[in-house]
Amino acid sequence: MRTEKTLPSQILEEKTLFRNRWTELVELTYRDEKNQIRHWEGVHRSSRSSAVVIVPRLVPSGSFVLIRQFRPPTGKYLLEFPAGLIDEGESPAETAVRELKEETGYFGKIESVTPPLYTSPGLLSESCFMAFVSIDEEIPQNRFPEAENEPGECIEVIVLKADKILPYLDDAAEKGDGIDIKLYTYFKTNQF
Repeated sequence: MRTEKTLPSQILEEKTLFRNRWTELVELTYRDEKNQIRHWEGVHRSSRSSAVVIVPRLVPSGSFVLIRQFRPPTGKYLLEFPAGLIDEGESPAETAVRELKEETGYFGKIESVTPPLYTSPGLLSESCFMAFVSIDEEIPQNRFPEAENEPGECIEVIVLKADKILPYLDDAAEKGDGIDIKLYTYFKTNQF
């Protein structure tokens, strides 16, 4: 049996095709494993920042905190976990705590954070961390949480027991809402 020696793929050149405030469309020239020169188009965030997705669970009830907001690229309201971009100098854990408070009003404690993950690597360069957060329902700050949404954000907070989430998502999809893949996959693959 003959084995060919392969080289690792490598980006050779990146050319900006279009750039605006939030996104950058680029053409990538790369060498593949068989030493062939190839081209690919991709999208970066203009800031090249990563994101964090927060999986917030209330303690002791075990309910989860979800959000619903309008996402212009989809033309729909989407059901999602809270999430946000990591500011310069901030860790994914710090972003998770900040974004959870801004989007839902809840104060949480980081339990764990994943390594960087990718949601659509055939198009996007953005990496995304998942932060698993516990929210103590019994502390005064979490009894009547008040979100601190940024201008342009209108976020509805939804709190549900785990066994109610998939039926809720299916019903919302039938009514025309979109569902973020990370949210759906989390509840579809976990047994509660």
